[in-house]
Amino acid sequence: MTSVLVVEDDESIRSFVCDALADEGYRVTGAEDGAQALGAVEADPPAVVLLDMHMPAASGWDFARNARDRGLGVTIIVMTAAADPKVVGEIGAVALLAKPFTLDALLAVVSLHTGGFAPPVN
Repeated sequence: MTSVLVVEDDESIRSFVCDALADEGYRVTGAEDGAQALGAVEADPPAVVLLDMHMPAASGWDFARNARDRGLGVTIIVMTAAADPKVVGEIGAVALLAKPFTLDALLAVVSLHTGGFAPPVN
């Protein structure tokens, strides 16, 4: 089963994303900040990390820097309302999922980067 880590400080968004991905058959773990996410990746590396960038404790920037410094080769999809495409290259992410996003867009980007077939996005 393909695993996904959802890193989001807003509990309602984190729950929505986790539930939607679990319904599609992914094994999903949630984290509310970059520090929790780093621990989760070290304990059980996921196929993909959906990463919010702006969190009050340890940010997505902190997570990306620490993961890189520790040699954790994780696939990151940036999930943020500050939809600046430059952030993707700056942290070495593979994609940007701009908030607010549709369920179809979420499923498509995760499927694409976990080796699955993405449903069409309308």
